[in-house]
Amino acid sequence: MQNWNKQQEPGQRQNRLRTQNAAGTCSSKRRREGGCGTGIRRDLYVEELQQAAFAIISIVGEAKASYMKALNLAKAGKAKEVEEEIRKGNKTLAQAHHEHFGMIQREAEGHTLEYSLLFTHAEDQLLTAEVFRDIAAELLEVYKELKKLKGEN
Repeated sequence: MQNWNKQQEPGQRQNRLRTQNAAGTCSSKRRREGGCGTGIRRDLYVEELQQAAFAIISIVGEAKASYMKALNLAKAGKAKEVEEEIRKGNKTLAQAHHEHFGMIQREAEGHTLEYSLLFTHAEDQLLTAEVFRDIAAELLEVYKELKKLKGEN
């Protein structure tokens, strides 16, 4: 039996979730847990989905904060710091996409993804961060143009 320790590295995620039934049969308990046919213990898969959701929510919060900080820096006329915050936000948002893609990949492999309000919220936050990034980019251009018009170049 594998060690189901939650502190394993993310790369070991699939190994943690896979179970094997050496006899090739499926017990009624395992069937109720959704483990037959998929090779995944349902209770662990749900936990994995929740962990991914919490990770996405927290990561996109950091990304949105970076974009907001960039806007405030642009207002203050600190162009170099703006670029750094945008890069930081983009790097952070890429981490959230990686977590999200992991769940999409799992479903593409044939594993059933149960509906989760928490994961739906995480996806909503991810989408909101992307939209916020795009709006921030547009506002940054507006700030640049405004500086030109004021002659503060």
